[in-house]
Amino acid sequence: MSADTSARLLQLDPLLEAKNPNVRNEAAAAFGKLSILSEDVKNSLKKHAASQLWETRVSAGKALQATLQNAPEFERLKNEEDSSVSENVRSIVVMNVLRSFKPLLSDDESALKKSEKDRGNNQKQREIVDQHLEYNRATGISSTKFLSDDEFLHQGISEPDQPSTSKELDEVVTKIEIFDEENGNCDDGIERQKKFLKVLRELVNLVAEKQWYARHGGAIAICQIASTSYDRLSYELIDTILYLLIHVLILDKFNDFISGRNATAPVREQCAQALVHMLRNTDEKRREVVLEIVVQMVRTPGEKNWNIRQSGLLILKYYFAIARNDGTEHQKTFNQCFNLVIQSLDDSVDDVTGCAVKTLASILSNKEIPQEEMSQLVEKVMSHVWKLLDLEAAKEQLRAGLDALCIDLLEIVELWLRWNQHVGISRESLLTICSTIDAAFPVRCEKIVQLLEADIERPQSNKLSAEDVFIIIKQLYRILLFAPPADSLLFLEKTFITFSKIFKCYRQDLLIENGLVSQKIGNWLGCLLLDHRNPQIDVFACDVDGISSNRSSPTELMCSEEMRFLGEKEKDKVYLTRKILCAKFLAIILEALYESDGEIQGQRIDIAVQLLFIPFFQSKSIMHNLGVSIIVNEWAALYRSGITAKTLEKPPPLTIIQLADGIVRGPGKQYDEMTTIVMGLTKDCNEFIEYCVVRGFDRTSAEARGESPEDVSKAAYSIVRPNLKTEKQRESIDSRYNTLCRSIENAKMNIKSNGIRINALLSSTLFYFGNAPEKLTPQIRPIVETMQTEENDAMASEVFRGAVPLLVMFSWSRNPRPYVKVFAKAFESFSGCPIRMPKLGASSPGALEPWTTTIISMRRIWGKETDDGFEESSGMISAESRNAELFLNILCQFNASQLAEFYCHFDLSEDVDLNTFLTRLELHNSLWNRVGSRLSDQSADKIFSLVPSEDPAIRYAFAKAIETFFKSSCGDTLSKCYNRLVVLSKDLDNVNSRLSAVEVFLRLCMMDTRYLNGWATLLAPVIFPLLADQCETVRDAAGEAFRRLIPVITLENPDFSIEGMSQELLAKKSEYSNFINVLGSPSSLPRVIRADIRGGFDTSMLREYQLEGITWIRFLRTYGLHGILADDMGLGKTLQTMCSIALSVDRDEMSEFHRCSLIVCPRTLVDHWCLEWNRFFPQRVPASKNLTRCHGAEICVIAYDELKTAYMMDRVWNYIVLDEGHVMRNSKLRAWKFASQLVGKSRLILSGTPVQNSPADLWSLFAWLMPGYLGSEKQFRSQFLKKIMKCRLPKANEADLKAGSAAISQLHKLVLPFVMRRLKTEVLKELPEKNVQDYECELTEDQKEIYRFVVDRCTSSQEDVGLSSLVTLITLRKLTDHTKLVHDTLAKIGAPQYILSKALAAKSGKMEALKQLLIECEICKNPDEEVEQPEDLGGLVASGHRALIFCQWKTSAKLVSDALKSGEFGSVVSHLVLDGSVPAGDRMKMVNRFNEDKTIDVLILTTHVGGVGLNLTGADTVIFLDHDWNPMKDLQAIDRAHRLGQTRNVNVYRLITQGTVEEKVMSLAKFKLNTAQALIGADNTSMMTMETGELMNMFTLDGDEAKKKPGGGEPAAKKSKKSTGAPEEVDLASMWDESQYDDFQVDSFLRNT
Repeated sequence: MSADTSARLLQLDPLLEAKNPNVRNEAAAAFGKLSILSEDVKNSLKKHAASQLWETRVSAGKALQATLQNAPEFERLKNEEDSSVSENVRSIVVMNVLRSFKPLLSDDESALKKSEKDRGNNQKQREIVDQHLEYNRATGISSTKFLSDDEFLHQGISEPDQPSTSKELDEVVTKIEIFDEENGNCDDGIERQKKFLKVLRELVNLVAEKQWYARHGGAIAICQIASTSYDRLSYELIDTILYLLIHVLILDKFNDFISGRNATAPVREQCAQALVHMLRNTDEKRREVVLEIVVQMVRTPGEKNWNIRQSGLLILKYYFAIARNDGTEHQKTFNQCFNLVIQSLDDSVDDVTGCAVKTLASILSNKEIPQEEMSQLVEKVMSHVWKLLDLEAAKEQLRAGLDALCIDLLEIVELWLRWNQHVGISRESLLTICSTIDAAFPVRCEKIVQLLEADIERPQSNKLSAEDVFIIIKQLYRILLFAPPADSLLFLEKTFITFSKIFKCYRQDLLIENGLVSQKIGNWLGCLLLDHRNPQIDVFACDVDGISSNRSSPTELMCSEEMRFLGEKEKDKVYLTRKILCAKFLAIILEALYESDGEIQGQRIDIAVQLLFIPFFQSKSIMHNLGVSIIVNEWAALYRSGITAKTLEKPPPLTIIQLADGIVRGPGKQYDEMTTIVMGLTKDCNEFIEYCVVRGFDRTSAEARGESPEDVSKAAYSIVRPNLKTEKQRESIDSRYNTLCRSIENAKMNIKSNGIRINALLSSTLFYFGNAPEKLTPQIRPIVETMQTEENDAMASEVFRGAVPLLVMFSWSRNPRPYVKVFAKAFESFSGCPIRMPKLGASSPGALEPWTTTIISMRRIWGKETDDGFEESSGMISAESRNAELFLNILCQFNASQLAEFYCHFDLSEDVDLNTFLTRLELHNSLWNRVGSRLSDQSADKIFSLVPSEDPAIRYAFAKAIETFFKSSCGDTLSKCYNRLVVLSKDLDNVNSRLSAVEVFLRLCMMDTRYLNGWATLLAPVIFPLLADQCETVRDAAGEAFRRLIPVITLENPDFSIEGMSQELLAKKSEYSNFINVLGSPSSLPRVIRADIRGGFDTSMLREYQLEGITWIRFLRTYGLHGILADDMGLGKTLQTMCSIALSVDRDEMSEFHRCSLIVCPRTLVDHWCLEWNRFFPQRVPASKNLTRCHGAEICVIAYDELKTAYMMDRVWNYIVLDEGHVMRNSKLRAWKFASQLVGKSRLILSGTPVQNSPADLWSLFAWLMPGYLGSEKQFRSQFLKKIMKCRLPKANEADLKAGSAAISQLHKLVLPFVMRRLKTEVLKELPEKNVQDYECELTEDQKEIYRFVVDRCTSSQEDVGLSSLVTLITLRKLTDHTKLVHDTLAKIGAPQYILSKALAAKSGKMEALKQLLIECEICKNPDEEVEQPEDLGGLVASGHRALIFCQWKTSAKLVSDALKSGEFGSVVSHLVLDGSVPAGDRMKMVNRFNEDKTIDVLILTTHVGGVGLNLTGADTVIFLDHDWNPMKDLQAIDRAHRLGQTRNVNVYRLITQGTVEEKVMSLAKFKLNTAQALIGADNTSMMTMETGELMNMFTLDGDEAKKKPGGGEPAAKKSKKSTGAPEEVDLASMWDESQYDDFQVDSFLRNT
């Protein structure tokens, strides 16, 4: 697979698991461009096909379909001429299969096996199941209805050696060869075909897996294979598929979901579909064989074998939908199957009966059977359906809701009506159907309502009598009254619409003249007048009884008994909404009665109807008044809507107008409920006062002043609480008083809100009836109060929908216009909600930094709890603001010329104060699709003038405004805003600019994908660099935005065009179109061209690996990333960096002030950097070493100790480079903290050994490079460091070793894209060899004695003479060099004199070894050998070895130097010493002197000073007298000599004293080295091997959720208050989503076919 294809698969693979169905579908379609023959593609499809997520399995099937449709065309192999049915299929006998195989259950049976003793009998197992399901057998609830006894484990199948069904089936089918393996002379086409069939075979085999979800996924795969590739299958593979499907259909016993009395079996359903797909394409012989087996299945006897009969019927369900009449033999088989289905209607098992009904229904969907034959079949089917409906309607179990069979029958009737558009349901059948209406069971009712609506539009729709119609509309009204509350009102609205159609059809001829409706309207009206606290309706007294009504218990609760589980506010909301819907129902009847000319008991009906309302309006019950107000408002609305349609307008009902006007304009009523509530509250207040009296409150003085009980309670609380002694007493009185206050507040609000509702509804009624007197204020006031207080959206809508436009219309002729003040109030209410419009300046001038960097949009995504009003309580805007928005929305029905006072508030070009401008922006945000918002140049300037701002509220308003105009006019807004947003996002000088930009990007990425299509590609390259921003909030928001953007970009159609987009942006879109692919595969980037690097040096000297390094650094720069160049010492990291900086200065857009790059390095390398820059780039501006004089320079080089000065300068650098950056591995250092505050466009670390002591080094380096990428330090330690360090402990077990290995592997993958490391041995073939060997030596006897003494003192319990562990280690290490080095330490710890004397006089084994080594290297002369004269050496002296000797301490270096001076090693050796005593400015001179002066044989260095950054190629021998704890320091020291420029082989000797602490040091160093190589190894050597896909995986969906990595890819988790250790909650709703079974509907099956 090519790198591009691999990267594409890497992007698409996780999208099949996305939560967003559009993303999954697009990803599946994109799979069509991949090859099914690819091993990776096959494995991806196979993995997702066996996923536990239903949607993922379906998506995998669609992806397979796409790949198969684009797969190469094959014809069957020539050796496939024999098309006879295989013996395996022909010999299938259902009962034999049952005897030969175990049942297939939900999961792996082996995991469920237990000994019989533990398992117990079936009864015991059932008790355990019921206990887990919390079923109570005493109430008759048990698992027996869905779990049969044979699904429990039995002794006969518990033997551990008995193979599973899956294994047995696999053994059978693997014996079937799908092609001739022995034919070796095959061309490429045949080989590809064989590979193709092998891939399909692997997918097919999933259908026999142990897990039900794998079987389900396998069946989906077979459906796609049969639909798209049947002609490419070999006959053996066809028979294998048939064999497996039939066996699974016989053996599967998994029932996934219980609905009514029917169990849905997803595996059997899907396998049945797959089998029918095969039958549809296969030959007649195979079809007949399979149908014969199906007949066996349907005829299988036994109560326990019902699932087999069900499987047979499922096959027929899909087969009947596509069956064709292909001849007499087939017709015979079809008729046999049809008769079997009819017989199955009498099956004793309800699941089989229900399946038989659905199977019969599928015949109605068949388009292949001739019309005449189809009519006969349909007639047979419907005759059975009507009989079953009659039987079902009479069953008592319908009252208990066991109605699955009834619903199935109703669905057949619905299909029948669709099939025959010219017939209707007979009167008898229609009444039978309506007799089953029961409001308690909305699914059944919904089906019946659909049938009524369909039938009313058919011929002979007037077949019903008045009594019949009354019975039906009575039951429809009953549905509206008693149906349980639901999330959606669609069903209830459908019921109302159906009623209105029926009433319209029958009202004049039957209902009105008959008088049935007029007699009952008063009773029906009374159902809406009950108190919401307990609206019990006497169904017989009110004539709303139904089939489940019982005269012994005549009352039923409005909206069902489910209302008892709701809170008071929720109840009020549901009841109000339901009463409004019922009032619409009654309004149709009232209007019909009012418009009629009839009489009732000698009185005109239109007058009698009005008189009905008088007692209720005169009532002092607030609920009576509220109920009739709702009803008359709906009546008035209906009256107003019918005015234009009436030929002869009837005047409005004057009695109703007078009653309404009297209440609206009259004094406020004193309702009975108010008295009752006041009495209750008074009692509560008195109880609280008594509670306080006992605790010392004197009530007589308060009562003497005549204060109310509420005021006395308040005074009592304020006096008593301070005197209470214990916290418990104070908590008790607080609880009591707070409860009392809430009761008082709720009571006041309840009385007030209902009073406002009554007046507002009646004001609306008056407007509808055309009542608009000169003084409109009394009618306007309740409307404004509704806007301010109403919390029920349905009630606000009822008031505003008519009152608002009529108010405007009635005001046009007046001056001043009354609505102007109302508009002002609406705008004030609209903008007054802090959720909609956060308050400006919410933080004080001294606000903390986290507040100023807040991104409100992010806080609302994460649901962060705050005390500043920014948290969306339950995600809701305030009721007042919502009402105002609705009010303004209704005004949009007028145009600008009609309502200039309204539209002027959308003008963004006018000079107004900030608050007004922000309000206008929010108006556009809410109403853009009503007013056609577009962004002018002037408006864009004003909007962008808001930022950058420190106020999060302003940035929030800015982001919402940009989002709004993108939705309204995408192309035009893009052209005006895109470049400005890019500039803001790149403003490194001001974090507020980047905060403003990233909030816009976040909101844009949160939009629906339909708004993003065509330009999402433009966002990604701008957002991506912000992932590494120095501001944590910016990073988090960018991460969230990018995560949402990835699937959109991955699936974006590059040819999609957006109207209004500028040519500049079209060019950018084309340029960025490959962004994701390049990001996932950086090796596809073109190499940097040598000629582009300008500055005066011969670029041909650049090696290929160096060009690749420069390309990689440019790749990081292009995508806003940062990295570590970790090349081996001596490979030219400095040169690669300088070339990258030069390219950046020449090619990147930046201001003059930002052109300079900052190089931070050890003090000894400052001059080296400057010399190298000036040497390689003589034509460029020379390097600067002075921070205050570097404005014109391109690089400024400083030492680490100057970082504080650089931080104080507060400027933006081009590159910030840390040379020898491993010195920054400790984030606690002041230098690290100063470096972290530096601001630069790019950050780069140069280090040959980035991991020195521990993987923790990586965290510190990445915390500087890309803060947050590897998480917090605590997260990093928990996720990686602890596991890695634990695996090296002696007690580490296998689990620890695996965990450590996995942690190293995961960390390696995370850092892989950002670290490039090449070894000299890999890229420099001409570099001489390096030979490293350990040179072992031993302690002398005197050294051993002193060594033991020091160890003894280390373990001494006497504090005054003991040594600490650290001092002991250092002392022992020095002692191995020479005892002289520890003389002072020995004296301090009171060593005896003889020990001190020995320390000065003793010989050193290591020094003797060093002497011998120098003699072997021919640096020293052996005193025992005869010295040859120079002339006898033939000039070989000049080519002698020269050595570097590294020591850990200055004292060790002096010891060696003294020995070389004194001739102690055999001869005097010329040498230099480079240690901390040499001034930093003189060190480079000493290095140059050694390299140039060949007479100097040895350079002695301390590892700390000489081991970093120096070029010492003049030496070819490296000797370590002693060793650093950190192995990387020794490696760096070695590379001082073994680097570019070295012409001789380099020998490295490590002097190690046996049996001492040095061996332990070397052992630990080896572990550290191995860990470092595992973290940064071979994969980092080239851009070809850098898998940046790990970076992409951080931002992929589970829908619309990110796959969290341990590092910075978890912004949401960081904000969450959940414990990370808490178990993940199971979302039952997603597990048991009934909509997943829509694919098992015949219609869906036919669409797929």
